[in-house]
Amino acid sequence: MAAFLAFMSVRLIEMHRILKPTGSLYLHCDPTANSYLRLMLDAIFGVKQFRNEIVWSYQGTGQPKNAFKRKHDTILFYAKSPNAYFSDEGSSEPISDFSKSKYTKEDEKGRYKDIRHPDGSIHRQYIRSHQRMRDVWDIPIINAMAKERVGWTTQKPLRLYSRIVKASSNEGDMVLDPFCGCATTCVAAEQLDRQWVGIDQSPKAKTIVKNRLENEVRKSMAWSEQVTISHDAPRRTDVRGLLPPTFSLPPAPKSRRRGRRKQSGAPTYDRNEMRVHLALRDGACCQGCGMTPPTMPGSLSPELEYLDIDHIKPRADAGGDNEKNLCLLCPPCNRRKAHIWTLAQLRQANQRTKKMLDKSKLKKSLENV
Repeated sequence: MAAFLAFMSVRLIEMHRILKPTGSLYLHCDPTANSYLRLMLDAIFGVKQFRNEIVWSYQGTGQPKNAFKRKHDTILFYAKSPNAYFSDEGSSEPISDFSKSKYTKEDEKGRYKDIRHPDGSIHRQYIRSHQRMRDVWDIPIINAMAKERVGWTTQKPLRLYSRIVKASSNEGDMVLDPFCGCATTCVAAEQLDRQWVGIDQSPKAKTIVKNRLENEVRKSMAWSEQVTISHDAPRRTDVRGLLPPTFSLPPAPKSRRRGRRKQSGAPTYDRNEMRVHLALRDGACCQGCGMTPPTMPGSLSPELEYLDIDHIKPRADAGGDNEKNLCLLCPPCNRRKAHIWTLAQLRQANQRTKKMLDKSKLKKSLENV
């Protein structure tokens, strides 16, 4: 959970930065992380900018033994400012026949019902054709045989995301989905005549976006002209010099033991420089289990700071503090290794306890240090 929250925090901060004052953010999550993300969004957007905790309710199989069936997801809705756009038409639905049946009286203005207030006064409420939607949405999930399904494990219904796009944007507005997956948001935005940007780390996303737009939007699209695909990491252009144009491997920084008296002219211990050096030398992953946090190639992204610096051979076993005896470990591996195991022993323990995530990413030469 800690890794996921670190992963999400930097992205939510960036989403808040690039949103227009009239923009809104919808964050789809399940009950596992709902409470954590709600607190995070309160800190980033402000408590007053919270709009709704939308409950997406659906049916499905499964009968838990000691709990109710978990058949809903949460969509957290936050606005960038009090001036955020919200559509009356896009957030309304026709009044049900049951609600209409309550309007039993009629005058020259139309059908109405009497509403009694706590002070005893009565006023007439006239029937309307539409009413504001509730924050509980009953939208079926996509079944295995549905024509809409494209084979993406976390695919969401097009109807769900179309409702969100309608409620908080106008035609021609920009819609961004930084985790677009099988492009449901992109298809919804295209069908509703919005501009859109979709981001995903899966190579399959490019093909799925193309196929879904051609098959579901059904426009005679000149694909290469209307849709641009980029494989480069996005760079900020509003702050000059924030990211260097090129990146080269810096000299290996030297570290000194904590608690030692600093000698004259001795270099200081810069953990960020050491992380960059070790990531470029061994790969930006945990050398104990192969876990890889998302990183921007050639730069020290906040995700890289999730990895800890540890000794390949413990100092208790005469391991030194030089950079050749250092490696990157994720926090669980760092705690498991402590000051007892060598890196090779940690890998053996992870393999034995099935905590090895990706053995192919491990650098074998580090075991011989």
